[in-house]
Amino acid sequence: MMARGTATDKLSDVIQMLQMARKSGTLLVNRDALDHTIEQGVIILQNGQIIDASLGPYRGPEALQRLQAWQLCYFVFQAPTQTNSPPLPPVQMSPVNRNSLVGFAPISKPTTGSLGARHVPQRTRAVNEILPHFNRLGLTRLHRQLFLLIDGQRSVPELIILIGHRTDEVDTLLDDLERAGLIRW
Repeated sequence: MMARGTATDKLSDVIQMLQMARKSGTLLVNRDALDHTIEQGVIILQNGQIIDASLGPYRGPEALQRLQAWQLCYFVFQAPTQTNSPPLPPVQMSPVNRNSLVGFAPISKPTTGSLGARHVPQRTRAVNEILPHFNRLGLTRLHRQLFLLIDGQRSVPELIILIGHRTDEVDTLLDDLERAGLIRW
């Protein structure tokens, strides 16, 4: 049995933070069930991407969907231990599996605005080089969050889901970051 861990009132926020920080490791979660037992779940992340999830008899997308709905619960994040063995190759998932595993419906490209013409933004500056200057550039915390999510692999529709704002708002934020010379297409 795992230790109770840190309390949260919304597990989906913890998962999103680990994804934004591109963490690798195992997220162990537990909560008190109605029958006075303790439910336990596991989410495995690699570079911020969820590669597996389990909860009782559920595995994969169904387990993750159930875990994301958890409110009051406890979690422990275990980063992989450093060993002398070579690193594991990255896990490759098909786009359909990856989209369903993050607990959302399959992502389609937006049909309005200028987002349809742009697919995958890339940073032009290193995070540690530019983050201290965000305020001076007149960029908000939301700009910073979006900039941190941009990794050259996430599509605009994925960014819209992860940031949790409307398409037109994300379009404006991306335009601002492009004008500041922080991203390119």
